[in-house]
Amino acid sequence: MYSVADIHAPQVLAQEDDFLVLYKPPRMHSAPLGESAECLLSWCAGHYPEVGRLGGRSPGEGGLIHRLDYETQGLLLVARTPGGMEALLSQQREGRFMKEYRALCGTMELGPETAALEGFPAPPEWAASGKIVSAFRAYGRGRRAVRPLPEGRELYKTEIIDRIDLDLSTFSYTLRLTRGFRHQVRCHLAWIGRPILNDPLYGGRNEGRGLLGLRATALEFTHPQGAQSLRYEIPGLNFVEV
Repeated sequence: MYSVADIHAPQVLAQEDDFLVLYKPPRMHSAPLGESAECLLSWCAGHYPEVGRLGGRSPGEGGLIHRLDYETQGLLLVARTPGGMEALLSQQREGRFMKEYRALCGTMELGPETAALEGFPAPPEWAASGKIVSAFRAYGRGRRAVRPLPEGRELYKTEIIDRIDLDLSTFSYTLRLTRGFRHQVRCHLAWIGRPILNDPLYGGRNEGRGLLGLRATALEFTHPQGAQSLRYEIPGLNFVEV
């Protein structure tokens, strides 16, 4: 497990010839947004220029293998070489790239009437099984949010692997993903009535310092140059940090 010295500052936690494991602080973009160049990718490229020279999944994304939301903190994987990037993206496409999150959640009643008003369908019965699966659609002003669709061509799964009841209205969830969609964890937890703390976009109540109660805590993948299985992990959230 790696330690994070300052949760508000970007850090390089591990480096290999083909990739870097970074810590992204909350309220920092993963990649450039519009004309703003202040992001984790530009910070990283300032120290490791080869990261910025890679073609990227999309223009301007350099060696980023995946993203985190602006408000979300935690682990990001960045490629340093074309070969490393292709190998890691291939694992991602094949569902062999695993991400874990820790979320601090509250409660929200989502009965059929309330859910419809908020743009959520009523969650299906299987949502209580620990596997939340849906497609997504854009929602709201400026399409800033997403909403789940119980059926669709592209389905995304959020697996709940642990839950701790902190009190009668606050819960800690550990979640696992192999494929990710924008706001997936935030939307899926709100869908089952457990919105993340300090997430006004999805109904989370305010708590503590006002930071989003979501941290990307672990990455698992195979080394780009061999069969070695790798896991990188940082501690989960607590109320002092939220």
